[in-house]
Amino acid sequence: MAEPTAANGQITDAITQADLTVLGDAPAVSLATIYQTLAQSTGLAMLNAVHQQQQAWTIQSAVTAKIVRQLLDGADPVAGDDLLDDLLAGVGEPADLETTDE
Repeated sequence: MAEPTAANGQITDAITQADLTVLGDAPAVSLATIYQTLAQSTGLAMLNAVHQQQQAWTIQSAVTAKIVRQLLDGADPVAGDDLLDDLLAGVGEPADLETTDE
């Protein structure tokens, strides 16, 4: 062990104070990390909700446009037409669905 001198006591006090500062800051740092994680996850949840709403609006708009088109063409928009399946499969207008035997 080092001899007890004035310089050794000051060094020991400085190290002790640095250690206590680290120990004293640990709870605040850990809570700050938890709050940042919570804010990030909440933000991602909101982002996902907005994205889902945008996708739903896009599908609803496409369905509405297709039904209006069928109404304007004089067709019954409900009779035997799998409208949502057609839209999701990327199939064109009902006229394009006609098959010809060759």
